[in-house]
Amino acid sequence: MAIRILTLLGLLGTAAGLTLIRYRGRRKDDRRSYGEWLGESIGAAFSAAPASKARAVLSAWTAARYPVWTKWVFIVLAASFAFQALTGIVFEIFISRGLFGLPLIGHMLGGGLFAFSLAAVLFWRGRSYRLDENIPDFFDDHLRFSLKALSPSYGRKLIFWAFATFGFVQVATSVGSMLPVFSFATQEALLNIHRLSALGLVVTAALFADRVFIPRRRP
Repeated sequence: MAIRILTLLGLLGTAAGLTLIRYRGRRKDDRRSYGEWLGESIGAAFSAAPASKARAVLSAWTAARYPVWTKWVFIVLAASFAFQALTGIVFEIFISRGLFGLPLIGHMLGGGLFAFSLAAVLFWRGRSYRLDENIPDFFDDHLRFSLKALSPSYGRKLIFWAFATFGFVQVATSVGSMLPVFSFATQEALLNIHRLSALGLVVTAALFADRVFIPRRRP
């Protein structure tokens, strides 16, 4: 129950945080309240123009980084992640019994695709997200910590590796929980870590998508 509540609060908090950041970045002459702005923004998100623009951004981003057949690696990663997130979140929040039956089998098969495609993306694109290049100085002259020096590009690198880390934890805990070498208590602990890391995976994916794929629209 605690993990279910934490998952729900984490998802709601992420959505609220991302929308509040965009709300604060609206035009200065926009006098709408947060609720009014959010309602109109949600309605606008389902219109043709923003969706088309987001698809264009995604297509251009993918073509520049995953040319020719390698784009299918990214597509498999995105599709398997979306399926894993959907089945995991629905059963985590709304089904007290958790994953079982055919959805569980599909979740396990999707996990295999996710693991292989994530490894391939790290192999092909990992160097583009090196953290030892253009390292920002997080401390000012008085040695006070500040995030103002964090550039958007370096922030995307941090999010990318956070996603990769949570993905690795997902794969490791799912495999470990099925091995007969661990006790029941250890397998149960691995499953709880798996559920918590799934929340981190979804949150980092949302942050990355917000920074890269969703147009900075000010309705």
